[in-house]
Parts: sequence; structure tokens; C-alpha cells
Amino acid sequence: MEKERGKKKKQKGTMFKRSLFAASAVFVIGATTVAAQNSDYFSMFFGHEGNAMDANQNSIKASKIVSGIEMEVEETIIGGKSALIIVSFEKQDGTAFSNNVKVPALELDWKQNASYMVDQQMTEDHKKLIAMFDIDTTKKIDGKKLKIMANKLVDESTDKVIADGPFHLSFEASESSSSKTIETNINLALSDAELSLQTINISANGIGVEGTRQDGKTGELPQSTPLLKVTTLDNHTFELKSGSTSTTETGFKWQFNLDEAGERLLLSNENIKSVTIDGHTIEVTKE
Repeated sequence: MEKERGKKKKQKGTMFKRSLFAASAVFVIGATTVAAQNSDYFSMFFGHEGNAMDANQNSIKASKIVSGIEMEVEETIIGGKSALIIVSFEKQDGTAFSNNVKVPALELDWKQNASYMVDQQMTEDHKKLIAMFDIDTTKKIDGKKLKIMANKLVDESTDKVIADGPFHLSFEASESSSSKTIETNINLALSDAELSLQTINISANGIGVEGTRQDGKTGELPQSTPLLKVTTLDNHTFELKSGSTSTTETGFKWQFNLDEAGERLLLSNENIKSVTIDGHTIEVTKE
């Protein structure tokens, strides 16, 4: 397990995330103060892109109070084997936190193999500490029971414990209504692998491409990635880069969720007309 200040990478099994936030200014390390009103929590992590995500996210509203702190699963974006989960911590009496409050240990407890990263930010009024989980798994997440765990809230400037846990909150994952799964059959030859692609998962969290190796190296993840381009309904075309490569029960998955500059983004997936992978076009929405 690798740890960085304000951002963590967790691994189980043989999954890994590769350069998920490389060269990205979207996620700010540390508990940065960012304006957020109502349910604009995704905009805290993705800027203006997060403001347009209302149609793509589910409001879970599962909550639990421990030591005077309400822990709540606010919103999720789930598609196929990837998810974004927003969790908040708020004082029950409605008073503000200091700017340096963090949760030292935030965990996803799920019995399946999962790889995830976590970032924490404070709302502008200091009344909510917001955490976002960015998750890849080996199985579809929809309908599964997930548990978020936190050990305590601490003022990092003084090491004073603001509220002692543990905080454990379980909820049932529900796939976003705008997410799409498309079955395909594409044979792909990369520099290091012969592959067959079978499933395309499209959500605001990016485009997941699942497949299997056809060169006998079933225990190895491909090290290279194909060229993936997205065409919108107004015929604008742009490239997406892979932010992670992970194992699945039958093979592997690329999650394409970085722009051409390597910055993390959210997709307005309802406006996608087609996806092209190394010249193979998959129709997503008919005009």
C-alpha cells in the first residue's frame, strides 16, 4: 500500500491503478477549501465539469451518527466495474470544523478485489468534510453491498482527535441510470498483446473496456493501450487516455478517464454518439 498526504491508493488481489492522477491538477493533495453548495460535491473535485452531473449521479443518503458526527454517503456515479462515491462528515450540532480536519484512514470494505483512491476536501463554510472514493473492481458493482470505514477525525495541525470512531456505513450500490453497457467482439493486436474485446461500459466516470488475452498470457495485464476516440452527437471528436488497468474475473479492463493532457475528467456520457478503438467503431447512441 502506498500513502501520500491527502490521497491514498489501496489494492487487493492483482488489481492496480496506473497513473490515475498523473499530471493532473483536478485533484488537489490535501484538504483544500473549495466552495460547494447543495449537492455540487463533484464540482469540488472536477471543477465546472462536476456541475453538470445531476443526471448521472444517484443520491444514496445512507447515514450514521457516531461521537456527534454524522457520516453520510451523499452521491454515487456507478457504471460497470467502476464507481465514484461521495462521503461527508458533519457535526451533528451544525458547527464548523477547523480547516485542518482530516480522516487519517478511509477504507472501502468489500469482499471482492478492489482498487481505489481517496481524496478529501473541506467545504467553504467548513461545515462538511467531503471524501471521494474512485474505485475499480473485478466484478460489476450494481446491487452489491459496500461498506465505507473511517477511524477518526483529527486536526492535523495539532494531532487533536476531534471525533473518535470507528465510523462504519454500509449501503447498496445502484448503477447510474445514464450508464450503458455494450457487448462487442473486437480482435485487437497491440505491440505486447493479442486481445479480444467483449464489453464497453460507458458512464460519467469514463469508458471501461473489458477483454481477454488471446496470446496465452492470461495471467498478465497488457502494458500498452489502444487509441480510443469519442464522437459526440454534434460530431465533435476527442481522445481519451487510460487512467487505470485492472484485472477482471475473466481478463482485464482499461478505464479511459483522462483527457489528452492526462487530466482526470467526467464525461457527459448521454451525449456520446460513438466510441472508436484503434479504428473499430462502436455505436453508442443513434441519432
